[in-house]
Amino acid sequence: MITSCSKLPESLPLGRLFLYLFNERFYKIEWNSITTFERGYFMTLVQASFFSKNLNRQVYYNAMIPTTQQPLRTLYLLHGWSGSHDDWIKRTRVLELAEKYHIAIIFPNGENSFYVDFSDAESYGKMVAEDLVTETRQLFNLSDKREDTWIAGLSMGGYGALRLGFLYSHNFSKITAMSSRIIAKGMDGLDYQDYNQLPPTLKNIFIRKTPSEIEQELDLCVLAKRVKQWPKIELYCGREDDFYQDNKNFYHWLKQKCSTVNFYEAEGDHNWDYWNHVIEPVIQQLVAE
Repeated sequence: MITSCSKLPESLPLGRLFLYLFNERFYKIEWNSITTFERGYFMTLVQASFFSKNLNRQVYYNAMIPTTQQPLRTLYLLHGWSGSHDDWIKRTRVLELAEKYHIAIIFPNGENSFYVDFSDAESYGKMVAEDLVTETRQLFNLSDKREDTWIAGLSMGGYGALRLGFLYSHNFSKITAMSSRIIAKGMDGLDYQDYNQLPPTLKNIFIRKTPSEIEQELDLCVLAKRVKQWPKIELYCGREDDFYQDNKNFYHWLKQKCSTVNFYEAEGDHNWDYWNHVIEPVIQQLVAE
């Protein structure tokens, strides 16, 4: 466990590699400091790994950390199917936007898990919402206030943001889901008990769950009904996206339960052109009071 006195330096030289030992656990952290001459402060891109108790192994993540004396507002930004913690950095201008809006962004590696929890030491949702949130708050100068902590993602990561945002609504004040896979019985056109008709992206997830577990642990409508403290929810989807109608249907259902939900549609498909286009409006909505 890293104590608050073990926080790392606010800015470090470009490309320098650090090895830290905390309570007999090594942390390998590579810092790439980006100097912003116009604004006069550093942005630090951190590539790191830590031991996740819920996965029982080392897990990689990236972090974009502005230099500041004040605790940072923080976005946990999830990738999609077949992606990794590098996707958002390599395919969009999200690092430029982190600097522009002066927020920390944490990029987890959720593999192809849908950010779901399994019983055999593979709890990917808990890894993000519990282990990684705790780890990054201890390591960096991040605010621990609910109103300063947000979660977002695209496609599989959009589902993950909704699922974790509902389950951990006491931690996340805002959820943004882009082009999300919607898992909700009767709304997504899927028969959860007929594994043969499931898309490959879902088959490996559903086959490890009973029908009851799928309903109670994965169904977004079921999870939404348990929310005690509603986050602000923003849904984005392109009209040419195969998930467009599912997202629109889910929005209309959710609007009956929650007054703080919005749906934004525009021309666009299920691709990085669309996500790179909407990521700035997404961050603008998050930082707005």
